[in-house]
Amino acid sequence: MTAPCRASGSTDYTQIHTVKDIPLKHPAYSQIGPAADGTPAQDLWVTTFAPFGKDLVTRIPLARAIDPRDESVPEVFTDQVAWPNDLTFHDGDVYFGSGFLMPGKSTGTISKAPIDGSSPPAPVTADKKRWFYHKPWVLANGDILTARATKPIVWGDPQGELVLLHPGATGQATEQVLAAGPDMHLLVADVNRDGKPEAIAPEYFGEKLSLFTEQNGVWKQTVIDADLGPGFDASLEHLEGANAGPALLVTNSKDDGSGGVYAYEIPDQITTQPWIRHTLVEGIPNGKWGPGTGAPGAARAYHLGPHNEGDRPAVLVSTDDGETLMWGIPTGQDWNYKFFRTENLDSTVGKPSVTPFCDAEGFPYIFVPLYDRDLIRVYSFNPKYKPVTPP
Repeated sequence: MTAPCRASGSTDYTQIHTVKDIPLKHPAYSQIGPAADGTPAQDLWVTTFAPFGKDLVTRIPLARAIDPRDESVPEVFTDQVAWPNDLTFHDGDVYFGSGFLMPGKSTGTISKAPIDGSSPPAPVTADKKRWFYHKPWVLANGDILTARATKPIVWGDPQGELVLLHPGATGQATEQVLAAGPDMHLLVADVNRDGKPEAIAPEYFGEKLSLFTEQNGVWKQTVIDADLGPGFDASLEHLEGANAGPALLVTNSKDDGSGGVYAYEIPDQITTQPWIRHTLVEGIPNGKWGPGTGAPGAARAYHLGPHNEGDRPAVLVSTDDGETLMWGIPTGQDWNYKFFRTENLDSTVGKPSVTPFCDAEGFPYIFVPLYDRDLIRVYSFNPKYKPVTPP
């Protein structure tokens, strides 16, 4: 049974509970999106990838995914995209960014397919050898703003580009390289509410946080934070409540245990005034060893249960190679959170997602891809489910 989420009540945030495990080999990015049948119901979409073998985009109806008695597994939407990353849904289609620093899978594309699966994915971009894409952002006019990156195997420096794609009526899009710098993750939004999109890039290779704005056809870079370190994720969140303006929630990805989650106040003049940074949590350990590993992964803001903390949301952190799930609960002070975590999950943790609805007691469901354990764990703060042993 599902219900609207309630904004009053109490939740024991010290204890998270397991609803069920959904088997899926190497799950990576989860996202809640449109249902295949076109009804108002939604599906849980999950991408999978590995150095060898077929990679998948899968989906399962949310009603099945949240039912602890249902043993359904995700169905394959496509196995024709190599190393699918994050997804975007727009006007009846699903768009894929793909590719990564893996031999045989390092040349990625932006592809799209009808959500109903009536035809296979078709590439929007032409192949650019050893360049890969993480997430496409579809603009109101149908153009696509995205970042792409490459890192030479033997010699040369890594590179990143901000690219605008102009899809034609049929076939591949024409492309316009707007700027150098953006590489892995990208956030596209009308940050200053001027009716035009801006791009925010937590640059992994460039190790800084950058803003890109357009004026008279020219895209200008403004460095928000030159000391971010290897950037990982960015999103706009109402961290101070629904009646306050959005803040920029950002993570980096460090392998030395110093990674953190940060919030930036968005100034009125986004290109000339400073973005004030607040540290929400730092010192998140990396549980893996080797190049390319890091923590704390992705962060998003959600209400995780009935709450008496006003309308400030919690912050959910995947930790990536930190191998735990973390959540921060707002305290009485602005920009201050108390963080909790699960036990060590013995797995890289993929991008979580949270249902836009709650159960009858007011708790949403949290989907957490556990890459190395070949499963999606469904969590809840509802105490009727099995408690998880704390660390």
